Amino acid sequence: KALGMMGHGDVGDDGNLEALPDFELVIPRKRGPQHKRRSVEQVYIEARRPELVCMAWVPELRTVMAGREDGKVAYWRLMVLNNDVTISKDCRVFEGHRGRVGSMLSLREQADCFSESIVVSGGADGQIRVWDPRVEIEGAVQDISGHDGTV
Repeated sequence: KALGMMGHGDVGDDGNLEALPDFELVIPRKRGPQHKRRSVEQVYIEARRPELVCMAWVPELRTVMAGREDGKVAYWRLMVLNNDVTISKDCRVFEGHRGRVGSMLSLREQADCFSESIVVSGGADGQIRVWDPRVEIEGAVQDISGHDGTV
């Protein structure tokens, strides 16, 4: 499954994070003959209320960002202790869009055009917002406007 997509399915050999409808996070084992789910942690955090709509996984930072129905963007980090993956209970929630956040995408470095770990979100307000989880600010690092419909 592509990151940020929701639905059932097995964890693929690509090692990607998969979001199930109840928004459990499924962290796969490293590649190997017993490629099974490593651990499943229920996300009991503030980010689940109101409902999560979309997600993006930033593997370089072990960070999950999620768009919410109320227009806010939440993010939290995965932690690895003694080869055990857990989800940080410390969730940050930012003002995101006016209305539902409909899409999130984690961008990868492409021909030195931008740095890694950038996430973009699109909302019902027609805005595209650029997020950098490495930057300690309360919100997006850039807003892109000009679209008339939902992004």
